[in-house]
Amino acid sequence: MKWLFWNIRGVNKRYKQKEVRKYIRSNKINLVGLVETKVKEENAQKILKYIAPGWDILTNYREAKNGRVWLLWNSNILMVTKIRDDPQMIHSLVQSRQGDIQCYLTVVYGFNGLEQRKELWQNLQQIATIVTDPWLVAGDFNVVLYANDRLSCNPVSFAETEDFSSCLQQTALSELPWQSEYYTWTNRQPGVDKVSSRIDRVLGNYEWLMNWNHVETVYDLPQISNHAHMLLTLTNSSWNGKVPFRFFNAWTNHQDFTQIVTEGWNTMNSAARRDLKDIQEQLASKYSDSLLKRENETLLNLENWSTIEENILQQKARAKWIQPGDDNTKYFTAVMKDRSQRKQINDITTRGGDRITDPEGIKEEILDFYKSLMGSTARTLPAINRSYMSNGPRLTQQQRRDLCADVTD
Repeated sequence: MKWLFWNIRGVNKRYKQKEVRKYIRSNKINLVGLVETKVKEENAQKILKYIAPGWDILTNYREAKNGRVWLLWNSNILMVTKIRDDPQMIHSLVQSRQGDIQCYLTVVYGFNGLEQRKELWQNLQQIATIVTDPWLVAGDFNVVLYANDRLSCNPVSFAETEDFSSCLQQTALSELPWQSEYYTWTNRQPGVDKVSSRIDRVLGNYEWLMNWNHVETVYDLPQISNHAHMLLTLTNSSWNGKVPFRFFNAWTNHQDFTQIVTEGWNTMNSAARRDLKDIQEQLASKYSDSLLKRENETLLNLENWSTIEENILQQKARAKWIQPGDDNTKYFTAVMKDRSQRKQINDITTRGGDRITDPEGIKEEILDFYKSLMGSTARTLPAINRSYMSNGPRLTQQQRRDLCADVTD
């Protein structure tokens, strides 16, 4: 299932309607959040029938002139219920008819003014206090979050980012993993007048990250707008790769930790030495090839445990322990999920432009790519033409000695 969010910069013109309809159909989109539509209320249904015939729509005309936010969906696939709206957003509950999706969705189009956006931050914080299910917030916030979110001659100030940053902390919203270009909007001006900003985002709460952490935001080309549109593909996670064992420092707080580890360690070391002794005693009384093979395997096992013991002592010599002071289980779990997701490669684009999602296909593509970098075996290697070099200027004997001398002040 695919969802699309896009600042369309007006959808009154016929060619724009045609392009939106074509994109929805070709990408099999089931839900669309459009902002900055610039369409009068009396024309909304007519345009809807053209770009997405048979779909349902929610708008915020009651709160904003010319309906700043539209939410469209395929009613054969989804059920959407409006919960609240205001001039800068529509908040709703989205449920799939198959029952595999239920989440809250807030489509946002923030005002340009800093003071005007304060109402948006307050409303999002109010929603956060009552939402207990997965919650997705997507749209054009019309404000940057970090200092490097704008590329222009005017640097980002702290006052610009303060309210947005504080809102994310209060609501515990985090940006979804994403791919493609960093900047999502440009004013399309030439030379020094060009400005590029990252103001379009998709955010999720803790519950969303727990259920849909594998879903990425894909920023596509702006096409008929000057905003990149955001595409989400909602699928069940197919990742089944192996995860290496990880030791957690909290285990050391268990009252029997030292005793259990000591007993286990001594058992493994003692077992290896005991097995080696038994085998060698049997070899002394009666030789056999099988016993000799077992002796070699046991020696390798003992060597392995000895190496592990040395590594542990080396690590202990460099250990620096950090005592955490905050008990924020949701935050740490969300961070853990995010880090786990970033270790996965769920899709890859080939050199030919094809997108691969199959794990085996991804593996083969990576191997083929790096094999191609190695090149092929060369029968001869290029070398310096000594006769040609001898025709050029040469160093004198003194110059050669000077180059080999010690460096001095």
